Amino acid sequence: MGLKEGLKTYLNARSALTALVSDRIGPPPADQGAGLYPAVTYQIISHPNVHSLQGASGLAYPRVQITGWARTALGAEALRDVLVDALDGFAGAMGSVTVQCCLKIDERDLFDTASMSPGNREARIYGKAIDFTIWHTEAAPTFA
Repeated sequence: MGLKEGLKTYLNARSALTALVSDRIGPPPADQGAGLYPAVTYQIISHPNVHSLQGASGLAYPRVQITGWARTALGAEALRDVLVDALDGFAGAMGSVTVQCCLKIDERDLFDTASMSPGNREARIYGKAIDFTIWHTEAAPTFA
């Protein structure tokens, strides 16, 4: 199991989050439709590893963007609060991945501009994108 699968397993086990989104947690894009929000998407933005002159250390610190999507700005803000509470400062198991530390490093507001027409108010989608670095162990290459 990799980091993305471990993250999904971890997020699906957070009752405060699943109370808001049910099982709508996955990679982008979030499915569109009347009953499909709120939702959470996640994606790896970059995936650096720690190295030394001896080679790979087996420690990685990818930047992961997790976005809460909702029909209202307040709904997106509520998802942001639950996600930060679940992840910022977390250390432990995410599925089979051992997380050393998860740190919030950035966040931004999003708005689905395709739904901005005046007659399309009920289709508007608001997002809160939060970036985390997730320091975790992974297998280092052995060059056998």
